[in-house]
Amino acid sequence: MFFRALPLLLLFLACRDGLTRRTDPPPPMPMCNDGKIDDGEECDGSALADQTCRSLGFEAGQLTCGMDCRFVKTLCTKRCGNGVLDPGETCDGTLGVPVCTSYGSNRCGDDCKIDAANCLSQAFEPAPELTVTNGGPAVIADVPPSGVPDLVMAVPSRNRVELFSWNTVQGFSGATSRKLSFQRTPIACVAGDLTGDGALDVAAVNDTGAFDAYVATGSTFGLRELDGGCAGAQLVGVVRAPQGELAVAFGCGAVFTLEAAGVRRVPVPDAGAVGVGDFTRDGLGDLLVVDGAGDQLTVLPGPGFERDAGLLLGALPSRLAPGDLDGDGDADLAAIVGNDVKLYENTGTALAEKLTFAAPRALAVEVRDFDLDGVVDVFFTAGDDVVVRRNRGQWAFAEFRQAVGAGARLSVAVGDVDADQDPDVAVTFSTGADATRTAVVRNRAR
Repeated sequence: MFFRALPLLLLFLACRDGLTRRTDPPPPMPMCNDGKIDDGEECDGSALADQTCRSLGFEAGQLTCGMDCRFVKTLCTKRCGNGVLDPGETCDGTLGVPVCTSYGSNRCGDDCKIDAANCLSQAFEPAPELTVTNGGPAVIADVPPSGVPDLVMAVPSRNRVELFSWNTVQGFSGATSRKLSFQRTPIACVAGDLTGDGALDVAAVNDTGAFDAYVATGSTFGLRELDGGCAGAQLVGVVRAPQGELAVAFGCGAVFTLEAAGVRRVPVPDAGAVGVGDFTRDGLGDLLVVDGAGDQLTVLPGPGFERDAGLLLGALPSRLAPGDLDGDGDADLAAIVGNDVKLYENTGTALAEKLTFAAPRALAVEVRDFDLDGVVDVFFTAGDDVVVRRNRGQWAFAEFRQAVGAGARLSVAVGDVDADQDPDVAVTFSTGADATRTAVVRNRAR
């Protein structure tokens, strides 16, 4: 009987409890723009939680509150960064920053004080060398997978291209090298985006003079045999074109441009040295060819490389490197002539010789901003050293050297080995039979 009555008893108690219990109303929800700073709000109307522009890191101005109850700091001002030398500042942006008189550059710090950490007395420092039993000439490039620079080496004795990745402790490491072996015999290679997909590919010239492209697909490479070439063809560099980049070679009275789809041949009778660069100031690569007996420089503007008017030269260069050495907006020239590096000013109708630097056994010359001060410098090899002539303006250049050792040099590569955005150098030597030694020097500009 008791159990039958239990449900009724529970119902009675529940109803009785509902009649006698008092339920408090829920607390009001926080409301923005009610003049009260609630949880999650920085401010509300004129209530600013005792904050000001100065307390938030600015020097002056009026702090206000937005309709979302967040601080509005658009009327706050900070003198550092306004392009004016205010009291207590030694610089602001580029204003007040002195020129680094040694090597490198000064900058203005976030506190508007001079940061001289990159103004240095020494340009280079040696890095670990790479020695391999079977090696060859090499270039520096960040080939896929990107993020870690590689030494891309043609290895004729093993019929392959080999990739040595950079290690911060060991330098270029042979322990984890990747081998692109397609039973070809590459004797030299360059890296460039031959397909226009943003990834670096590798172009090679074989012992027969034929050209190949090793095209990147993800982290792997596939071989594309290209037509063209001739015995003794030489790779000279890469130029930028609308559809990507073109590797450039020359030989047999012609200049060859290589892309993944094939090879284009531009006849240039009696072609001597060839250089690559933006000579016409349109953002695209041009070809510079020493023509005939060596007393004329012919410009072949990209991307079509149609013949342009020649500029006169006074000697026969073996290597060319164009660049705006005097800051006037047109391309001047650095060139290897015999055992010297000569600098020429572009006068519009001729190249006037300006300076000569001794460079015994010079193998390479480049014009680029080595010390990252915004002005291009001149790099070359001389004897057992690599040399940077830092551009001081008005055709004045300061010399910085780094020894790399003696030996028979196979290649000189300039590129960013350690991914710190400044150009470094790798010089590869033959050490007997097929063995090589690659000396690496790191640029200290950054």
